[in-house]
Amino acid sequence: MKLSDKVELVEGSIEDKLRKNEFSESEVKSLFKWIDENTKSPHWMEVDGVSYDEAYIKVFHTSKNIDEFKTKYLELQQKYLVDFRNINSSQKNSEENKEEAFKPIQAESKNKETYKDDS
Repeated sequence: MKLSDKVELVEGSIEDKLRKNEFSESEVKSLFKWIDENTKSPHWMEVDGVSYDEAYIKVFHTSKNIDEFKTKYLELQQKYLVDFRNINSSQKNSEENKEEAFKPIQAESKNKETYKDDS
């Protein structure tokens, strides 16, 4: 099963109109140029159990007009954007919290008998 088959195609959506050649060549070029200019990288492969590719296809399959598509696409880019500055600072904070001074375990045996090998 192809990924595009997993996401229902809404009649009149951007994807539907692209498949039916309802956009002019200049509209298609303009749309894909806008997509290239507004695609943020790197992005997470999956967020909340939904892959980036599936979310990307869903935007095409469900948006009814260009403005709706652009809004949803920008939201998608923001949601899946990997912000390494935030990741690094949160990892650094969690590592700082983890570091504690080493405390050796000290134990005393209640059995005062020493080991004897009977063989």
